[in-house]
Parts: sequence; structure tokens; C-alpha cells
Amino acid sequence: MDNSEDPVAEDKILGKFDNVDSLARSYQELQSRMGNSVRIPNNESSSEETAAFYQKMGMPESPDGYTVGEGMEEMLEGFKPMAHSANLTQRQFDHFANAQGEAAAAAEESLKASEGRLKGKWGDNYEMSQGVAAGAVEALSEHSETLGAVLAGVDLRDEGSHELFTTIGQLLMDGNAPTQGQGDSMAGETDDMAIAIRVRELMKTKAFSDIRDPEHEKTKVEYYEKITQLVNRGYEGVSDARLKPNPFRGVGLE
Repeated sequence: MDNSEDPVAEDKILGKFDNVDSLARSYQELQSRMGNSVRIPNNESSSEETAAFYQKMGMPESPDGYTVGEGMEEMLEGFKPMAHSANLTQRQFDHFANAQGEAAAAAEESLKASEGRLKGKWGDNYEMSQGVAAGAVEALSEHSETLGAVLAGVDLRDEGSHELFTTIGQLLMDGNAPTQGQGDSMAGETDDMAIAIRVRELMKTKAFSDIRDPEHEKTKVEYYEKITQLVNRGYEGVSDARLKPNPFRGVGLE
């Protein structure tokens, strides 16, 4: 037969095969490859088809299937479900984990540097200042569940956080934390507590400590009168715990 009249010979694809056997083998290989492949999902693909595609790409079957490097388990445990819902492959997950690890390491180095500066500033009083700051965080957390959740992430090695909560802690210890409406007004406080507040105010004046101040004698007289009143009413002095005003009054934290 003349090849010019043979449609098979003229076909660019079929013309590659010398006989039926080679054509059959090629077809079998094609079927095998198709069986191992998946279609790129589209808007009409089922969830099973979509999952099958991404699993072929390297996504684990479930969130627990992601492997995490040593020491990163706690940090990334909560991210696994989000990664899986976003169809991230293990390789993509690893890239994110590495970035998170580097960021955490950088943050830790920054905190160590900050702590070093604080120790240099506070010297032997550093541990004491940390205790005061930690006490302020604890006190605030106990008075508000919402605030407590926010403060749970506070790291007192950070200079800004340390200074803020040390100041608050000192105010709480002194019983002079600012309150809404507090100042010259003693409204809402008991008479005994009002006396204690007045004593603290006197102790902070220049006239109290400076004997050359023209108001020194007058200030001292008032001071001793107030202290005597408190002692006669059964208090140990102005530092008596019963005379500490509630620093959370009027600000929604009672």
C-alpha cells in the first residue's frame, strides 16, 4: 500500500508507532500516569478532590500530620489547624515555622538586653523592683478577668513594662494609686481612711521634712494629731492594712 494513502502514516502521533504492540504499550503507560495524577481543583471541585490535590503536593492528611522542630511544639501547636485549613504543605509550614523561630529568638535577645539595662539601672534593688512590678500585675489581674488575660502576656524584663508596673506597684503599696475622682476629695472613704490619707499627704510635703520651712511646726502638729487619732481607734499606724484605700474604686475594677 502507498503510504500517501495511509491515514495512520500521515498522522503525526500515530506515525510514531511502528506497530500495534508499541501503540498499546504507550497507551498503558499513559493510563498508569493518569492514575497517579490529580486534577487542579477549581470552584466545582469537591472537598475530597481539593484535599487529594493538596495532599499530593505535600499537605498532611490532618493538622496533627505537620512535623515541628524540637522546642517549637508549644509555639506552633495552635497554628496547625489554621495551616491545614489553608492547605499548606509541610514545606510551606516549615518556612512559617522557621520565620516564627527566628522572630522568637530575636525577641528573646532583645529582652535579655533590656534586662541587662534594667539590672544596671537598679543594681542590687533589681530583684526587689521585679517583685513590686509582679505584685502590681497580679493585683490588677485579680480584679478583672479581661485585664488578667491581657496582662498574662506581660514580660517584666521589658524596660517599658518593668517601669510601668513598678510605678503602679509602688503606688499600691503606698495606698496612693490614682483613682477616679480622688485628689483633694475624700468622698466615698471612711473617716478613718480619710485621716490616713491626710497623714500621707502631710508626709509628702516640704514642710514636713524641712525644719526651716515656716509651716514645719504646724504640719508636724497636725501629723501627730492625726496619728494619735488612728492609734486611739485601734490602728497600728498609717501603714495599717485596714487603712489602704481601694485603688480600683471608680474605674470599674472593684
